[in-house]
Formats: sequence, C-alpha cells, structure tokens
Amino acid sequence: MSHDGCRRGLAIAACLVSLAASSSAWATALDPSSRDANYADLWLRLDADRSAAQAWVGGTKSWSGLDLGANLVLTQFYPDAWDPLQNDAVNQALNNQTRAPAVRAEVGPGLLFGSLFIQPKLGLGYDFELETIGPLVPQVTAILEAFFLYVELSAQVHLYSPFESGLQDSLATRFVTLFTTNSRFGVGAQVEGIVALHNFDGSALRSIPVGLTASVAALPGLTLGVFAGADPAHAARYHFPVGRLTVAFLF
Repeated sequence: MSHDGCRRGLAIAACLVSLAASSSAWATALDPSSRDANYADLWLRLDADRSAAQAWVGGTKSWSGLDLGANLVLTQFYPDAWDPLQNDAVNQALNNQTRAPAVRAEVGPGLLFGSLFIQPKLGLGYDFELETIGPLVPQVTAILEAFFLYVELSAQVHLYSPFESGLQDSLATRFVTLFTTNSRFGVGAQVEGIVALHNFDGSALRSIPVGLTASVAALPGLTLGVFAGADPAHAARYHFPVGRLTVAFLF
C-alpha cells in the first residue's frame, strides 16, 4: 500500500481516543473530519466504546471547485451508560434503561492549503430518547500531514439548551499526533476534553481521556483501529480503562 494509503489509515485512527461517550461527540474516526475521508466518494465507520455503539456514513461531492463533505451519525447508548455531553440529572434519569438512539447530520466545505486541511462543519441532531431536536454542533477541524507525521486539532460546541431547557451545552476538543514507520501501521497519542458550558452539575471538566492509539490498514479500503487510555477527570464516571474499537471502510 502506498504512503498515501497509510495516511488514510492514520486519519481513521485519529479519533479513536474520544471519550467514552464521545462517540456522540466525535465523529470525532474513519475520521469524518479528515482530508482523506472527506475526499472519498463514500465511507463507512463502525465504533464501539464503553458507552455506546455508533455507525457513520458519509462522502464528498464537488461543485464548481467546492468540495463539500457530509455525513450521518447514528448513536446507540448502552443501558446505564454515562454521557459527558449531558449533566448528572439527565444521566441518572436514563440509567438502567434501554435507550432509543440519536441521529445527527453534518455538512461543511473541505479547504486544502498545501499539507494543511481545514474543515468547518455544522451539524444538527435529534435524540429519540429525550424526544428533542439537538444538539446544534458548529465545529472546525485542522489537519496537518507531513512525511511520517499526522497532527489533528478539532473543536466542537454541542448546543442542546436552545431546544430543551435544562440540557447541558458543551465544548469538545481533540488533539492527536500519529507516527508511522511503514505503509500499513501507525501509532500515536491523543488527548480530548469535554468542558460543560451551561446547565451542568459539579465540575465543568466532564471528561479528559488520555492514551495511546494504533491503526492498521488490514486491506485496501479497510482499516482497523484501537485506543486504550485513562480518564482522570473527577466528573468522569469511569476513570480507567477507556477505549474504543473501530472498523472503517473507504469506497
């Protein structure tokens, strides 16, 4: 596989370290914010972590020189799952229940400046369990690829309160650095954070998982990823271990 093919694999690994419940936050990888993902005609990603299972589907189309990426995210939380994007009152009310899924649509242009890729996006979801529209998710991702290095910085604001009073608004961030020594395998480190902005209980720092991530390009168009780490935030329900398994396809 070419070195460009490996970069696709690294892009997929880029969001493996999201928070336990950050599956709802991040498209957080196959990274729907990555350059290679958004320039694919069609991509599919399946995630499983400590709180939820997720399915992503997306792609990119070009109109008059504008590359527009779009994706759908379907999130199914497990019973008794803790969601750092929501306050303690909501989490406690939903514990031990079989929860209905949430869905979100996201769209935004991909902008390429040499080795730097920037993508602003706007997302809007619907939570079938809470029976409310939301969150509204303005977001931006910047990715730099150079030789054997992949660096990603992302920020998303999750706004629930404009649609339902009492729900938590949050800022979710991610920083990733990945390295590869061959065309199939990549390893790196990642740190993420969710900070509550409005309608939260206790500490505003809801979660900050830190750990190692790895990805392998098993077949052309197929990448497998794994993350393992710890979440030292006082508000986090689970401190150690945290992790995620990802299977991603490019078509």
